[in-house]
Amino acid sequence: MVYQGVLEGMSLSFGTLFHWSIWRKHLKIALTPSAARAASIRFGAGNIAYLVAIAVAFLSAPASLLISGLVAAYYVFEHTPARPGEAQPGYSLIPGTGGRQSPADVVPGPDEYRAH
Repeated sequence: MVYQGVLEGMSLSFGTLFHWSIWRKHLKIALTPSAARAASIRFGAGNIAYLVAIAVAFLSAPASLLISGLVAAYYVFEHTPARPGEAQPGYSLIPGTGGRQSPADVVPGPDEYRAH
């Protein structure tokens, strides 16, 4: 039950942060009001599931963990919108590369700093 409570707290925190970022327009892709509502609902769905998991934990710990696993599986898939017609090749730690690196973006390794 404590585990589910912690997950519920994290879910509320992430949901609040996501909601704040939508309405303050801190997203890379602007959302229409209807898309923003739909995204908030999708991201907030875990809150309800975790509350159910807390209630189920009083009856069955394995069933409660199963609910948490199902919520995790739901959030594995991307639910945020992409730019129209843009493929999602993957994530990149280098801004602006869209998952691809050009030779100019690659950070030199330690051997390249050695004096010859």
